[in-house]
Amino acid sequence: MTANNDFTIMVKPVGPDCNLSCSYCFYRSKASLFSDPHPRMDMRLLERFIIAYFEQHPGPVVPFTWQGGEPLLAGLEFFEHIQRLQRRHAPEGKTAFNAVQTNATLLNRDVARFFARNGWLVGISLDGPAACHDVYRRRAGRPTHGQVMSGLANLRKYRVEYNILCAVHAANQDQPEAVYRFLRDEAGANFIQFIPIVACGQGEPSPARVEPAAFGRFLSSVWDMWRQTDVGRVFVGHFDAALAAHLGQPGSLCAMAQDCGRALVLEHDGSLYTCDHFVDAEHCLGNIENQSLADLLASPTLSEFGRCKSGALPEACQACALRFACGGGCPKDRFSPSPGTPIAQYLCPGLTAFLTHADPDLADMAAVIRQQPAFRRATT
Repeated sequence: MTANNDFTIMVKPVGPDCNLSCSYCFYRSKASLFSDPHPRMDMRLLERFIIAYFEQHPGPVVPFTWQGGEPLLAGLEFFEHIQRLQRRHAPEGKTAFNAVQTNATLLNRDVARFFARNGWLVGISLDGPAACHDVYRRRAGRPTHGQVMSGLANLRKYRVEYNILCAVHAANQDQPEAVYRFLRDEAGANFIQFIPIVACGQGEPSPARVEPAAFGRFLSSVWDMWRQTDVGRVFVGHFDAALAAHLGQPGSLCAMAQDCGRALVLEHDGSLYTCDHFVDAEHCLGNIENQSLADLLASPTLSEFGRCKSGALPEACQACALRFACGGGCPKDRFSPSPGTPIAQYLCPGLTAFLTHADPDLADMAAVIRQQPAFRRATT
């Protein structure tokens, strides 16, 4: 990868530290990599990263993404300092765009006002109505749905742009209509990304995992509701990615891309990793404390990681007619269903069912878009 490639770096200013204890969280185990149970990014390291990221990202809008753990544990002063550093170091012709992913329980009015004043995009983790959300997303054993909705209310009060990341798991997989209606009508979401819970680690299925067939039914049911009333009004990650594939365009979901390596992770200590799901010694590119970001982005480890997704596809995936749309799914979800069986993509039955169900509509939508003058100009 070079500075001419489009990429993002997700920053973890507090590492895996979090005020919740969601039972399906795959990142909690990363705490074993660090000696401090409550790590925080050093301000000097933060400045070093911002300068280097501006230099290496092609821009003109440079996306800064802040995640955790729970990034709001870093405190409002940390985010105010981010703004100061970005204003100080933004090169001519480049601007910063900030997005933060949060469980929303710490979204008080002061934080919401800050995000409003500075144009931040806020991602909210919300798994539907309380009966679905509170099964796995808890704090000290207690439900959190009410706190999340209070935080969301603060965002809406100050007109902060937000979207919803909804995990699909054993507790909500059979309630697609209720989940979608809640997120659309009660949470007021106009962009929703459904995250299938599969593994709590690489090749380690989570007890909360969604069943593959149920995930297919979930997406298909939401598609039918969305297709009837919400086209152009509500945007759903899997739907956008599938439509982009039909148009021969790159989609927004890395799990459905043909290759990996464009969404990196910077930990609080300056260590840069190939992916959020592969934060381990094997996939560490180095540290910005003592290596330039340019050198880390040019690492053969990153290039090989990117190629490995398509290069190591299971045999069944290689021959599949839907590969162009699903990209083989996320590599973390490829494992043997049982000892001695071939490696398979866990979600394959569900993705196949959804993409087959939506295919006629997707083909029609793609045909209409191809006739639009703007699309023709963009592809010629």
